Amino acid sequence: MNFIKPSSRILIPVLLFSFALGFSACDNNNDSDEELIVQTEGFVIIGITESGSRLVKYVEEVPSGTFDLSDGQDFPIFFPQAVFDHAMFTQRPDQTRGFSRYVVNQNGQLVENGVLNVFGDNSFAIEIRDTELGAFHDRSTSDVVTLFNPTTMDITGTIDMSAGPVPGDVNQRYNSFLFRGDDLFMTIRNNDTNGHFTSMII
Repeated sequence: MNFIKPSSRILIPVLLFSFALGFSACDNNNDSDEELIVQTEGFVIIGITESGSRLVKYVEEVPSGTFDLSDGQDFPIFFPQAVFDHAMFTQRPDQTRGFSRYVVNQNGQLVENGVLNVFGDNSFAIEIRDTELGAFHDRSTSDVVTLFNPTTMDITGTIDMSAGPVPGDVNQRYNSFLFRGDDLFMTIRNNDTNGHFTSMII
């Protein structure tokens, strides 16, 4: 059996994301009229360095044996919370507030292809249902879930959860989302590590 091993300065974990069938899209962050061609097959491999930054590299085929990430793109953070339609949705890798949509361009480089702005630090819960609907939590509004269009990256609405049950009435955040058809399930978690619960689905 072959293992993917990071280079001597990279620490586990190493994560792989696969992409299937293709499309091309216009780069919303590109001031030119040049079309962004998105890679639709391959793997994105993420390694953690000794300093805690992330080295990220795209490859077309599953690598075997020892894999060198030393020539990967270096980000302060990079951990996609959702992968949908050849795009990765993650906290902004430069550690500014917000979520980024990242794709792999025709040159095999990861490029930011859209931004969702938030006001709360460490907002990280985001999920995609389809090309028209996604949800995320901005920690600055603990009782609100925000809906958005993952294709246009436009905010489309909010869900007021102020009447939702919270065990012990403690300070909480939405930790993850799960779509099932038209239903949206949310896991909540106590912001206080000394609190009364870790998570529950509402």
